[in-house]
Amino acid sequence: MLRLVGEIDMSSAETLEGILREEREKDSELRLDLSEVTFMDSTGLRVLLSLAASHGVVIVRPSAAVRRLFEVAIPHGVPGMEIRG
Repeated sequence: MLRLVGEIDMSSAETLEGILREEREKDSELRLDLSEVTFMDSTGLRVLLSLAASHGVVIVRPSAAVRRLFEVAIPHGVPGMEIRG
């Protein structure tokens, strides 16, 4: 499980994509702990949606900020993305 901390936005999205690409090769079920993500913009959301579409992802304990973004942007969820906690 990867634990992400801080902000996921335009300035960090490219780095995050690279890290997730490497992790996808190692693990059949990619799990991301987002409990300490303080902010996520649409660029960060795009990274997660792309990952869900191509490989699938489990989001564990999303922070209040991330949970709110999911509620507004993807209120019915998306295929390939499971949210736990």
